[in-house]
Amino acid sequence: MRYTIILLLILISIDLLGQNKKSAPIESSNSYKFGRVSYVSFSKRIKNYPFNSAISIHLVSFEDPTNGGQLDTTKVLYNENMPKSYMAACINRFKEVKKLNLIEIDKLTDIWFNYNAIGNGHVSNLGLCYSPRNAILFLNEKGEVFDFIEICFSCLRLKNFSKRIAVEEECDHKINMIKEFFEKAGIKYGVTEKQK
Repeated sequence: MRYTIILLLILISIDLLGQNKKSAPIESSNSYKFGRVSYVSFSKRIKNYPFNSAISIHLVSFEDPTNGGQLDTTKVLYNENMPKSYMAACINRFKEVKKLNLIEIDKLTDIWFNYNAIGNGHVSNLGLCYSPRNAILFLNEKGEVFDFIEICFSCLRLKNFSKRIAVEEECDHKINMIKEFFEKAGIKYGVTEKQK
């Protein structure tokens, strides 16, 4: 417990020190900018749903059962109230699972809450394939998923299960930042490794 508190204090200190840095906005061909729009601290970001309800957060990859993957409707990670056929993350076997540590949760929430389009007129370059291979899972104290965000990095789209999570589905730069986050966390399938 003592080490957890020390680690949390270090993260908050790093977060506060890093807030003075200004990141250069990314210019787009659509004449809008993308970059850091706020400096919400980790201690405030973590109080937002679903991060405030999650005991652990996992990044996962999975295969499409129509392309050689195996259907799995008995996942122990999912609670009985979640539909078994609603979204691809519910019914496909996981290829890779990465449980996030506090430093990684800090980075994910920083991307989620502090980066966005700057100004008006944002147009994204979304594709239409929507064949998700990745997800962010939010687990409760029983180790069951209570909510998740499903992601297709091929067409730069994502969907959330509960609709309670604010999803920037029209922001391709943010989804690309999340893709880079998955890659740094070691998730390859659907990110750098294509479907076989």
